[in-house]
Amino acid sequence: MYFNIQRFSTHDGDGIRSILFLKGCSLACPWCQNPESRSEKRSLLFDERSCMDECQLCAESCDGIERIDNKIVVNRKAISEEQLIALQDVCPTQALTVCGEESEKEFLFDVLMKDKPFYDQSGGGVTFSGGEP
Repeated sequence: MYFNIQRFSTHDGDGIRSILFLKGCSLACPWCQNPESRSEKRSLLFDERSCMDECQLCAESCDGIERIDNKIVVNRKAISEEQLIALQDVCPTQALTVCGEESEKEFLFDVLMKDKPFYDQSGGGVTFSGGEP
């Protein structure tokens, strides 16, 4: 399972690179730049800054979310996999997003190889991030 493909990176190795961010890392390093990658499963991310003050759509569509004192409170343990995916489509500002997507390796290969001319020209390539044992 992966959660992001970052293309045209110049910070994680030589040349122009694509970075495939994988889910599932149990190391819990204090300096981790991507703590959302720790779980092997899909997870719900909530960005309170993007949440609209009066919107109730997420709370109305899912028992695991409620508004208390004008703040959204998310009980991730009470949200099923089906609700998790539906919530992403309910939120008009994308304050709620799903982190983690299953994909066939052929699809990922095709996406990553779109930038092969840039890898070849710059001495770059692909970096696999996360997904540690």
